[in-house]
Amino acid sequence: MKIGLVRHFKVDYKDYNPFYFPDEYDAAIKGYDEADVILKEIHLDGIDWEICFSSSFSRAIKTAEYIYKKKIIKTELLREVNLKAFTTKRIKLPSFVWHIGARISWSVNGKSQPETKEATEIRIRKIYAMIRNSEKENVLVVSHGFFMKCFASFLIREGYNGKIDPVPHNGKLYVFQKERDLNENKMFMGQQ
Repeated sequence: MKIGLVRHFKVDYKDYNPFYFPDEYDAAIKGYDEADVILKEIHLDGIDWEICFSSSFSRAIKTAEYIYKKKIIKTELLREVNLKAFTTKRIKLPSFVWHIGARISWSVNGKSQPETKEATEIRIRKIYAMIRNSEKENVLVVSHGFFMKCFASFLIREGYNGKIDPVPHNGKLYVFQKERDLNENKMFMGQQ
């Protein structure tokens, strides 16, 4: 089985500031979530993707509809792991500090974040079950950078072979294939 992960196209959002107060950071995240995407051509490696699962965020849906012309299953299970300011104290911090702090808070199941690491893992297991239950061999998944990193780690633990960039590129395909499937393909082709 092949699972192709694609991060949504680049978001057309220009309201970035180098520093934010907590409420400004949360507003910037909301603005990013509602922004449109910049369409571009991508290569799907000539694979006949039989079905596509997409995050229900508009940026992912627009990407999926642009790159895939068959059936698309839209689901909240593939949404990005939401970010919120990790404190409500009235302090102004660089945007990257807010971002890193939110991810650290998520990783330790901090109460400042809307979703815990455990809840993300549950979502990953549910979407993986949906993918397996589709009984398709080549499944395309359009999602978001951080969620894709989490999902890729899960797939590797499940015996899939593949790589993803430390920061997944927008509109780039990352293919994961089950090790067992790779070995079966080699034996079928007469390789050892």
